[in-house]
Amino acid sequence: MTKQVVRELSLFTGAGGGLLGTHLLGWRPVGYVEYNEHCQKILNQRILDGILPEAPIFGDVREFCKKYAKAYKGMVEVVAAGFPCQPFSAAGRQRAADDERNMWPATADVLRKVCPPPRTLGKRTRTSCAVARLLRNRHR
Repeated sequence: MTKQVVRELSLFTGAGGGLLGTHLLGWRPVGYVEYNEHCQKILNQRILDGILPEAPIFGDVREFCKKYAKAYKGMVEVVAAGFPCQPFSAAGRQRAADDERNMWPATADVLRKVCPPPRTLGKRTRTSCAVARLLRNRHR
């Protein structure tokens, strides 16, 4: 029996720590989306070192959504997205949708365009409740 490789599109990749975990699961990233230039350099170096598989590194998730997301439709089984929680966090300003760091709408747009198979989306913080409220209010 052949093991199927799970292809992952990584949003808000950071320096790739989460990718090391999914790599241990046998997943293969097919694209990295990370805004921070320093993190992009680290990702590139990890690719050159052979620690991470070669795949394109994109910048701003909103630009990725406008220009490239549709090209990933049908290509991935998972969209991993550790979207910034500061807009919703008790430790943050709690401005939610009014916070310029709110990347949940861009995350949702990528999910709509890429259309991965149904999966669970979650963050293990109080942020989850705020995001759930935002989603509920947005789709009424």
